Amino acid sequence: MPAKSKLYLLCPGSVILLGLTGCAIQQPGVDGPRVAGATYRAQAETIEHDVGTWSAHVVEPPISFDRSLTLGEALVRALRYSPALQASAYEIEAKQGEALQASFRPNPVASLELENFGGTGSLGGFAEAEETLAISQLIELGGKRIKRLTVAQLDRDVSAWDYEALRLQVTRETAEAFIDVLATQEAIAKSKEANRIARDLERDVKARVEAGSANPIEIQRTRPIVANTLVRLQADQARLVPAKRRLASMWGASTMDFGRVAGRFSTRTSLPSVDSILADLANNPNIARWGEEIARRDAFVALQYAKAIPDVTLGAGVRRLNSTDDTAIVASATVPIPIFDRNSGNISAAQSRLEKAEFERGATAASLRSMILETYADLAAAAAQVRALSGSVVPPARSAYRAVQASYQAGESDLLAVLDARRVLFDAQLNLIDAQAKFAKAKVRIEGLIGRKI
Repeated sequence: MPAKSKLYLLCPGSVILLGLTGCAIQQPGVDGPRVAGATYRAQAETIEHDVGTWSAHVVEPPISFDRSLTLGEALVRALRYSPALQASAYEIEAKQGEALQASFRPNPVASLELENFGGTGSLGGFAEAEETLAISQLIELGGKRIKRLTVAQLDRDVSAWDYEALRLQVTRETAEAFIDVLATQEAIAKSKEANRIARDLERDVKARVEAGSANPIEIQRTRPIVANTLVRLQADQARLVPAKRRLASMWGASTMDFGRVAGRFSTRTSLPSVDSILADLANNPNIARWGEEIARRDAFVALQYAKAIPDVTLGAGVRRLNSTDDTAIVASATVPIPIFDRNSGNISAAQSRLEKAEFERGATAASLRSMILETYADLAAAAAQVRALSGSVVPPARSAYRAVQASYQAGESDLLAVLDARRVLFDAQLNLIDAQAKFAKAKVRIEGLIGRKI
């Protein structure tokens, strides 16, 4: 089995090795591309050992709606049970069957001929009959069978690369779905905290009004705040179930069998240069596959040239002459005369598709480069937001809120100052969660495109 690229996924707070290696879990009958790049082969043992060691400790848990699901478990499930991956695996097996069929030689043909049996002699019309029993064999010239087998094998290898690309896509989509659930959980936690703070503030205001140290109108100011935090909490909770069901759909489940996902977002936002990322773009299976694809099209051109060479059918048999009671040996040879059909149309089409392949490879690389540049811009923007919010916004907002709250409890500040400080802190915390989720998802997309940790 050829080596496969590494895919690293950020969350929760660390990088998990997974992706093209498939967690050392292969679909039945699938051994990955049998013809692959030298770099992939050279990395095979190391990657399979690393992933195998990690995944050996992942035990499929019993169904429980109270249990937490880790990113590693989600990826193992997706790579093991994804309907799309299973369908792709069967396609590789089908290509393997086609390669086997292409290796067979044409079957010999047995024939029996009966001539001159229409007479009226004493033997009932068979006195003058001649019976010929022969066997003929089509001899393929021009190396058609070997060329046909080469095309079929390369076609299988291209399908195996498509499987690798799909496995990487499933890994990326599962990680993104996991990040969405984690971000929604974090938002719910902050909404619960905001609702609790609003209710505590409402209780403090009531106590101060009852003690005669605050205007009763302040109670009316706190009630919309409590209602708004409850509305936000209910909205976040409404988004959680669909997000979890989308995550479960990655492994083909129609319902979720976990209560929450376990993890936390990292505050590390260091980035490599975009040039170093683009340099590793060749690791993407959608580009690596073109080595086999071009070889397949080149082999197909050779096959079409071979088909222009006429095949020979040789035959041999015995003939029984009833009129003389003699037996003769017969032989035959037939060769098509290539006057009208020299397979020129198929040769021209195959050559055009071979020349087209280089442009398709270039278009694929250009499209992936564009995706990396676009995603890198999102990654850099999210990293800047995370740094600013986690360092210059959230901590000062938290300190300001605590100071204003203490000042209000001491009777030195009014309620509006408390409400404004609370709003600023809550918005900053939610913005940080959103920025962290965007950063993690952009990082996953880039790592899925280049096949390595960044």
